[in-house]
Amino acid sequence: MMAKTKIYLPFEYKTITINREKCVQIVAFDNSVSSPIVPAYIDDLPVCSIGSLAFAGSPIETIQLPDTLVRIENNAFSCCNNLTNISFPDSVKYIGTSICNNCSKLKSVKWSKSVTNIRAHSFQNCNSLNEM
Repeated sequence: MMAKTKIYLPFEYKTITINREKCVQIVAFDNSVSSPIVPAYIDDLPVCSIGSLAFAGSPIETIQLPDTLVRIENNAFSCCNNLTNISFPDSVKYIGTSICNNCSKLKSVKWSKSVTNIRAHSFQNCNSLNEM
């Protein structure tokens, strides 16, 4: 049975389980703000994951991610053409493939100290990227 998605504006989310712990995964974004702040908790559960394609194609310029985050799934921020920088908190242990591909204005990325490798095509066609 798939988890029912819920709304916590401007995000759509669902409850998931990681390492036997319930937490929240952001699955979509309504594009209503250019600099969203992802909350650390929703419904008293930690926000632990950004789902596949959750922000893909959105007009975000920056994003603030919480220290409760442990996973960022494939293509989470792909084709965000206005995104200029992104910082992954040290709590992030897994980053999927193509997370920021085709982000033409992306200039800088701050990596989580817990991530030891950059997955395939993570920053493909990010021609403005000059700081990692």
